[in-house]
Amino acid sequence: MELQPNAKIAALVFWPSPKVWWLKIIGVFKFVHPDIRILKRKPKLFWRIGLPIRPWTVDKEEDMRAVFKAKLPGIITNQVALACRIRKEIQKVNE
Repeated sequence: MELQPNAKIAALVFWPSPKVWWLKIIGVFKFVHPDIRILKRKPKLFWRIGLPIRPWTVDKEEDMRAVFKAKLPGIITNQVALACRIRKEIQKVNE
């Protein structure tokens, strides 16, 4: 199997350190995805509409609701069925 030349690579990090940002800037990977615990502790740093982050591992319902309401582009979760249900609920409310 051949690797896709245009595949996008992301870094899953607890805290995006200066080294992580430098590696992103020089093109080692395209996205930096922080741990949900950091987003909860430092909301002003990350909860911005349009910031292309997908927090991990978002397994609690309350965390999923917060991420979807903040309009982040996605999540990384082990609870896919729950995430799909909550996303549908929030999308219906926002229609």
